[in-house]
Amino acid sequence: DAIFGVTERFKKDTSDKRINLSVGAYRDEHGKPWILPSVYEAEKQILDEKVNHEYANMAGVPGFADVALKFILGDLKDSRPISAVQSLSGTGALRLAGHFLHEYSPGKTVYLPSPTWGNHNKIFAQSSVPVNSYKYYD
Repeated sequence: DAIFGVTERFKKDTSDKRINLSVGAYRDEHGKPWILPSVYEAEKQILDEKVNHEYANMAGVPGFADVALKFILGDLKDSRPISAVQSLSGTGALRLAGHFLHEYSPGKTVYLPSPTWGNHNKIFAQSSVPVNSYKYYD
């Protein structure tokens, strides 16, 4: 897997300025996962508010997508027809995107960074969506 190859190269690099660009997790100086203080605060708020732990319906948690769109797009969200869906994970999101593109924008090409996770190309291939790549870093 190309991403794990990046991790192996990172481990062999002796530079004190090296940065691990492989897995999307912050790490401390000992290589252990570092959790952002904001994540701890969000967890605390969830526990303090005794948030409902029922399963969400197929459309996801009501209102979440609207709040996410407003956060990402600001006032632009209200100026044009924009929709969003929730997914379980990044892989799940790509699968939904592949299906959506195949059904509603046939012939469109997806561009993935190189390297990327080994399953990303396969996800789009299963949806019959063409893939090209771009160089992630030099």
